[in-house]
Amino acid sequence: MKFSIVIPTYNRGNLALKRVRELLPYLTDEIDLWVLNNHSTLYVDEYNEIGAIDDKNLHYIVNETNIGGNPNFKKGYKVCDGDFVLFSSDEDSVVGSSLSPVVGILKEHPDVSFWKGKSVNYDWDKTKIASPGMEALDMIFQNNNYLSGSIYNKHILTPEILEIYDQAYAGNIAYQWYSHMFWSDFCALNGFCVQSPIQVIIEHEGNADEEAARENSEKDDIYVMGLPYTSYKQRIAQFNGFLGEIADWGCEMKIKVAMTEKLIAKYLFLIRNLYGEYNKRNLDFLALFDQAKEEMVRLMTESEVGYPKEDLTNLSNYARMITVNSFIF
Repeated sequence: MKFSIVIPTYNRGNLALKRVRELLPYLTDEIDLWVLNNHSTLYVDEYNEIGAIDDKNLHYIVNETNIGGNPNFKKGYKVCDGDFVLFSSDEDSVVGSSLSPVVGILKEHPDVSFWKGKSVNYDWDKTKIASPGMEALDMIFQNNNYLSGSIYNKHILTPEILEIYDQAYAGNIAYQWYSHMFWSDFCALNGFCVQSPIQVIIEHEGNADEEAARENSEKDDIYVMGLPYTSYKQRIAQFNGFLGEIADWGCEMKIKVAMTEKLIAKYLFLIRNLYGEYNKRNLDFLALFDQAKEEMVRLMTESEVGYPKEDLTNLSNYARMITVNSFIF
């Protein structure tokens, strides 16, 4: 069995080089590392140093043009030759000592489709294995925001499936920002999924979003405040995008309804997180929050999921009963 670590990088050669140095002692014939430089123009010396490293288990690729962040992740997945693929950002450290135990477990369970280990954002005290369908979706759906630390079975989530998804969801805002969540949902529908207390990565070193956050926080349009992907307008579009994903699932309606309920709670929580931006400008956030709920009801009604009338009523009532105080911070 082959296990590949994929680290896409852009203009952070200092971090990428650090990641490579951390992992070199752990690379073997079973474990290799793929670093994809997305046509960086900064930290050129550090990137050149990566390219000069002579190790058969280190693969360094420089893109001729900047193909974009998500496409660079996808390229890494497609070109690597691992049976299982671990994604990591260049700002996160892979815990090298965790790799051998993880690989050992995956050897014993080659039918695992998706693995998420313990990290700062995800903390579990015991291993949980979920069966394909409702059980795996309940564990994975809307619970895999952060791509780093995700391990995919390349024999289940094949490069061909990625191509199909890229075409099917080309105009889907949720897929543009969170394509890896669509992938993990596919894995949940088609294989066993694992939550593990083994810590695979340590987040974060770097503040890639600070400049964008400062820029957007100065805008007067209340619908675009926040990061490019965290604004009210974006969150509503993402909610609708995930409805589009649910509509395409070939599963029972009860699973679609249960996951839609999770989606409602998740996205009202994310919109609730915008409160600070509005509060410091003395804007009426409560009215905006109520507006979000009605937008969600409208989108569910118009969606291609085809909810039965009773389920749609229950989902609408569920959305409307959630208040800004429903979430504990």
